[in-house]
This record gives sequence, structure tokens and C-alpha cells, in this order.
Amino acid sequence: MASTLPIFTPVTDPIHPNHAQVRHCARREQAEQYALVLVAMGIRSFVIREGDGFGLYVDAHAHEQAASELLAYDVENRNSKIKVAKRHVVVPRIEAAMLYWVVLFFFFAAERNHAFSIDWARAGAAQAGLMLDGQWWRAVTALTLHVSSTHLLGNLVFGTVFSLLLAQITGSGLAWAAMITAGTLGNVVNALVQSNSHTSIGASTALFAGIGLLAALRQSDYSQSRRSLLNLRRWAPLAGGFMLLAFLGFSGERTDILAHVLGFLFGLGGGWLLSRYERNWAADIVFQLKCGALAGGILASAWIVAIVAWP
Repeated sequence: MASTLPIFTPVTDPIHPNHAQVRHCARREQAEQYALVLVAMGIRSFVIREGDGFGLYVDAHAHEQAASELLAYDVENRNSKIKVAKRHVVVPRIEAAMLYWVVLFFFFAAERNHAFSIDWARAGAAQAGLMLDGQWWRAVTALTLHVSSTHLLGNLVFGTVFSLLLAQITGSGLAWAAMITAGTLGNVVNALVQSNSHTSIGASTALFAGIGLLAALRQSDYSQSRRSLLNLRRWAPLAGGFMLLAFLGFSGERTDILAHVLGFLFGLGGGWLLSRYERNWAADIVFQLKCGALAGGILASAWIVAIVAWP
């Protein structure tokens, strides 16, 4: 079905009595944009050059609907501009990513060498039965352990990439606090639905939580009213997040797919909650330091309890 495109006519052309002006614009481009909005809504419109600009006209019977659609369009674009202005994208500091590497390398080396005579994998793995018996710290400590150097390297690379992308919006401290929290919740729910013997380790649950957080926050930035059919990019972040989950989270012989899915879903939920708060997180250094301290405190306290409880 073909759509009627805007028609430009000279100023000397008379306006038909059945036509009504719905907008007067100073610039032709602005009038064209409004005309495209009406075309997308199935409303015939045309533009006439006038003395001090351009008039946008519609059939008189469609004037009320056209005015309502353009008002909604103006409100949507005004709110979108305000929202983007409040959440600035910044270049994240690399220190948090470097600390992430240090932490994962430390626990990988400690587990391989049985440092301090501790079996780190047995002490910190997310074993469902032990977690249900009250060893809650395993939901956190499991995020720092890996079964092989390949497993470790994959989580180091992808974790660094997605944490830096997320930190552009939230700042590094909040990014890691949110990722660890969502990853921990993913491990907890995973233990609730798996058999008692099920054991899971790896930072990937937090990694996929980061992808979910990033997708939800980006989608919130691009989101517009359901009335707008002109900008489908509002769905691109969510679609990209699910594609990354499918591509990265479902491969591998010993992959804990459910843990990846749960981490991603908790990340989506966390991102949706964060998007309700309009503030420039990344520029608040004190807030970022508090969030970073919270993230480090969660990991440290979980491992302290794990070591104390170790036989």
C-alpha cells in the first residue's frame, strides 16, 4: 500500500475549504519531518510555502487527529532530549578493569597452587546443596573461580569489554557493584532450581548481568512512545543483548546456560530499575567510590567467611 508523500505548492495556490492548517514552521525541514510523522500514521498531508515559512495542511476532518499526533510527537522528542542530557556518556577509567584482572588472576593462581593450604574451588564453588544449607557466600565467591585458563581468559576479555561499555553510562564503581549484585542473585536462583549436586563457578554470570544492564539502560535511552513508528532503534539494544546471550552464553561443553540466562535477566531488571533514576552517576566521584567499595566489600566479606568456614 503506497503512502501519500508531502506535496509542495506555490504560495499563490488557494487553500481548499476542506483543508486545515495543523502547523506553521519556519524551516522546510521541520515541516517535512511533521509531514512524515503524519504519513506514518496514515494521515494525508501537504506543505505549502508561505510568506514567512511553510504551512502544513491536512484534510479538515483529520485535523483533530493530526494535531494530537504531532503534539504527542513533540512531547516524546522533548522528553527524549531531556533524558539523554541528564545521563552523560563518559570515558571510563581503566583502573577498575585492571583490578578485575588482578582479582581473577589471584584466585586462579591460588586455586592452582592450593595457596594457604586451602582448596579454593571446594571452598568457594556455588554448589547448590551447600548453598541451600546456608552457605550463602558461595553465590559470590564462585564468581571469582575458573576451571581452566581458557575459561579465565574468555571472562577476562569479555568482562573487560562489557564492563567498560557499561561504565560509560553508570561509572565504573556502580557498574561493578551492579554486575556483582545481579550475578550473585543469578547464582542464588540457579541453586534453587538445580539439583543439590549441581556446581557452578566463573565470572560469566556477572558478565551476562553486565550485558543485561547495558541493554536495559541503552534501551531506556532510545525508548519512545509506542505511537512512534519512525524509530525502531529503541529495540536494538535489547535485541543486541539477547543475541549476545545466545552467541556467547549457549556454547561450550560445560557451560551453565541457566546461570548465564539468570544473570542476564537480573541484569535487565537492574538496568530497568537504574533507568528510573535520572542522574549523572558517572560524574559523581564520591558515589562511584562508595559503589566500588561496596563491590569490593561484597567479594572480600564473602571470601573471609568462606575461609573461616573452611575445614
